[in-house]
Amino acid sequence: MSDVANWLEQLGLGKYIDLFARNDIDSRALPELNDEDLKELGISLGHRRVILKAIQEQFRESTDLPTQDSHRGFSAWERMPGERKPVTMLFADITGSTQLTEKLDAEETHELIYGATQRMCKAVEENRGTVCRFMGDGVMAMFGAPVASEQHAVDACAAALAMQKEIGNYTSNLEQDHGDNLQIRVGLHSGEVVVLTIGEGDKVEYDASGPTVPIAARMEQTATPGEIFLTEATHKLAAKRIEVGALAPVSVKGISEPINVFALQRMKSVEESNRSAAEVPFVGRRAELKQFRGLLDAFMESREGCIVCVRGEPGIGKTRLVKEFEKNAIDLNIECHRSYVLPFGISKEQDPIRTLVRRLLNIPTQSDDETRTKLVSHVVESGLITSDLVVF
Repeated sequence: MSDVANWLEQLGLGKYIDLFARNDIDSRALPELNDEDLKELGISLGHRRVILKAIQEQFRESTDLPTQDSHRGFSAWERMPGERKPVTMLFADITGSTQLTEKLDAEETHELIYGATQRMCKAVEENRGTVCRFMGDGVMAMFGAPVASEQHAVDACAAALAMQKEIGNYTSNLEQDHGDNLQIRVGLHSGEVVVLTIGEGDKVEYDASGPTVPIAARMEQTATPGEIFLTEATHKLAAKRIEVGALAPVSVKGISEPINVFALQRMKSVEESNRSAAEVPFVGRRAELKQFRGLLDAFMESREGCIVCVRGEPGIGKTRLVKEFEKNAIDLNIECHRSYVLPFGISKEQDPIRTLVRRLLNIPTQSDDETRTKLVSHVVESGLITSDLVVF
């Protein structure tokens, strides 16, 4: 029983220790538990899912019952205790798959769903998220753990939008061929969870427990196909980088007051989110301004462009300093272009080189391929670039 007690503690479910002890659920009985057993014990739906997931991971490599000398699974939990972290949880579920099963055979349906879930996972991983588990036609992921990130809410929003775009492209011909289409609905919520490490070495996986998880799941269940719903907690953390529409509050079981809900519409560029920086009064930074003015004098003399990189900790005033530098340059009739170096591995469309090229060629961020092609042709004709550079 002590092994089971330790195991429940690491799951963050220590309140069930006495319940398991009263019902003689020891390490021999644990692998035999199913959802009906846990339901009969009075355990909530969310906690039943956590326990069954953990049991599956614990014993999936062997059908043998654990013995007193073979508690490798339990010892792994003891060595890797749960850690409390602020995260953003994401739940995404595919809709429309049931109708397709009537028109496609089992193998075709499986391949279609598999391709969709793979694209959903890719969107998570490309935005610094971690896929925790698969649930039928959906996935559960977390951002901000196991690697901590200040931008976990922004990353989760970017991943959700990337999912919608990927699934839209993936199933674009499905409706034309079969009269039905696959869509996904996504829910997001930010808060603290207990991050659980399952397994060791190359087989390590991660899971999360706590009230943040079912609230995120409720957002996904509330969302309509093709939509992304997020709570006020996520909106507050990502407000500068996202555009949303307010929706009616939603009631969640176990929460006394309805939760404010928003529909995610799009991501704002870093430039958009920092436009208000110029309104902040500029104070100090005389040494840095002298360096900038020296660069401007050298430029005026040589007539050759240069690149300045400003680097520092978050919140120390980099954006405001660059704004002041731009003002000084404009006063001398010098054209100035600016881009942001974002945290490594995110926002593929907004890396600094790509942004600078777009700005130099006057290509809008949201432009389509046709618009970009026309603008590039124009700058070739004007002599700004040579035709051999068009491909870049």
